[in-house]
Amino acid sequence: MTMPHEPDMGLCDCATLYSSDESYWLVDNRQHATDRCVCIDRATGGVTFQESLPNTDFFDSSHRQEIHGLLGVIDLLSGPHLVVITERRRIGKIYQHMLWEVTDTAILPYARHRRHLADVQCRIEDRYLDMLSTALNTHRMYLSYTYDITHSLQNLLTNGDEFYARTLYNRMEPRFCWNQYILKGLARHPEFSRYLLPVICGFVAVSHSANVNGRNLQFTLISRRSVQRTGTRFNRRGKYYCSCHAATDYLQHFSVDTSVDVYSSAVLRWICCATNTNVYKTISVATTSSYLSVFFTRIPWEFHCCPTHSHVSIAFVI
Repeated sequence: MTMPHEPDMGLCDCATLYSSDESYWLVDNRQHATDRCVCIDRATGGVTFQESLPNTDFFDSSHRQEIHGLLGVIDLLSGPHLVVITERRRIGKIYQHMLWEVTDTAILPYARHRRHLADVQCRIEDRYLDMLSTALNTHRMYLSYTYDITHSLQNLLTNGDEFYARTLYNRMEPRFCWNQYILKGLARHPEFSRYLLPVICGFVAVSHSANVNGRNLQFTLISRRSVQRTGTRFNRRGKYYCSCHAATDYLQHFSVDTSVDVYSSAVLRWICCATNTNVYKTISVATTSSYLSVFFTRIPWEFHCCPTHSHVSIAFVI
């Protein structure tokens, strides 16, 4: 059994966004891209396809910017706002799939002005925009253009060809896709299929490769926060959708000299993956929550005494 390779979904990782008083134009910058231009009417919100821009000389640097994907469209008091990814940071690779962190975004209004709003509405919308910018700039949003980051590796291995024939957006896990709601409006238009990027909120880290006994070893951690009932666990508990629910992948990749069999159980799954001339084996542990227990003593038993560390125990809840 081999690691299922993601098909070429044609997702755009770099585009140019042109803006005018009437429209937004989205141009795919990839060399092999076809059907290059998508037009968004700022007055009606309608989406049309155009073979080319009306006149590229019209757009100066203030009306042109490079983006790395669309987070979606959110409706505020003045009307819809387009949320785009303007900066990203490379985290690392899972096999041949690159993982990225969203580091900066832009919120672009459809409305050309806010003269139709009262003063109090303008102040409320400014507060909404500040809250949205704060949420987007937490540096806890992650994505991949070729890898389904919303699913655990074990879930990906249990699905067949029909699952992989769908786009990343159409097969994403709703519990962990944080921009699914604001993508729904764009998902109705086939022209946007290459820009629909599921984004998770949580933590992703990929270690540098280390040589252990002649083998290349790499660790990957992907932790996804659920979109259901976000908040403090103390104030929100229940049988379903408990607060701060997280699903975490712990992956260990190391090279082997020969191919190995695939073993699976309720906890571990060993996967063989051939990439170029190297064969890699992966240990994948999926947990729904994790706990770090620290044991310490306080002698004498006083409120202000300094605790003495004993040992640490880690427990995984499957």
